[in-house]
Amino acid sequence: MNTTFDTLIHRILQERDINLTKFYKELADLGLNITYPSLYAYYTGTTVPPYSMAKQILKLARSQISNDDLEQILAYSKKVNKAENKEKNNELHINLKIKPKNIHSDYKNNADGLKTIIEMRADELFGNDDEISSASAGGKRKISSYLSYLIKKDLQENGFIESEGKNNG
Repeated sequence: MNTTFDTLIHRILQERDINLTKFYKELADLGLNITYPSLYAYYTGTTVPPYSMAKQILKLARSQISNDDLEQILAYSKKVNKAENKEKNNELHINLKIKPKNIHSDYKNNADGLKTIIEMRADELFGNDDEISSASAGGKRKISSYLSYLIKKDLQENGFIESEGKNNG
């Protein structure tokens, strides 16, 4: 069976004409112990649920599927997921939240102000390089480049990685 578990979730939502948030609430109301980020990861196909969780989700959603079919779907999902993750391994994806007060107390209640000065500093370091600034609104690329720069610098200074030389790094 060449169907992935995320496809099953998409079908359920489409058939019931609901969004993922409403589906999550319904599952939680029926007693399923799952976090929204986990359900979202199953929905996007970035994670494949364990058999028992997949079975519970489908049961509570009143979706009829045999145990054998579910096992095949999960196995195929893992195969697809592994292939996709292999392709994505050239980028590190981190959902990062920073409390402004951890940077400086003046920004305790001013996340936008802190973001602005971070973007200003990133602009000073990286300028308007098309590769950095063109792909994302709100300066995310510049902030990403700035964080990469800071992480690299710290790891080099503390002996975790070696310096690559001025032309390569």
